[in-house]
Amino acid sequence: MYYLSLLGDYSNILADILADLPLPAKSSLSEFVLRHAKHYKDDSLSYPLLANNLYYVVSKVRTSNIKYLLGDEWLTKHEIKVKQFALNYEWIAWSRIIGSLPEDPTAVTSPEEVNEVFKRFNSLFDQSYKRQSVCVVPDSKLRDKIKVSIARKLVGVYQEFYGARSLVIERERNLALEVKYTPEDVWNYLSY
Repeated sequence: MYYLSLLGDYSNILADILADLPLPAKSSLSEFVLRHAKHYKDDSLSYPLLANNLYYVVSKVRTSNIKYLLGDEWLTKHEIKVKQFALNYEWIAWSRIIGSLPEDPTAVTSPEEVNEVFKRFNSLFDQSYKRQSVCVVPDSKLRDKIKVSIARKLVGVYQEFYGARSLVIERERNLALEVKYTPEDVWNYLSY
């Protein structure tokens, strides 16, 4: 990207050189990036890599003269792809945990049912957190956007269930033992 951005500085000369060349067969940047991501056995870990790499390319294009060669439409199209990769990651990596909580937090009434929901949540959260904690997104802005997006979705649902059950938790000693994470704990884990 460094050398490509330098080419953008000489775009008028580059345009003269390339003017008589035929257009290459259509090949997208996303196809190239996808080939590297296939090396991950866990699909959820490939999406942060895709998002990070494409985010890097887009930011380099945006801050160089290449943006004049590729245009705003190219930038917009690839920024949307970065967002889609991040959303795919969120869905694959975290949707089972969100789905483990009841849609209606007041629907679960017995202490046994509540206990079972907390057990399931604890187990799924532990598994996903361990698996996803090895995921590295070097760009701090993108990493923070992904973390905040996941935390808002997951913590919001968990907070609602936890809040609706707080009286039951306080009254039932055995249930209190099953509550491994408070909503604040989940937020802190995801915000590391």
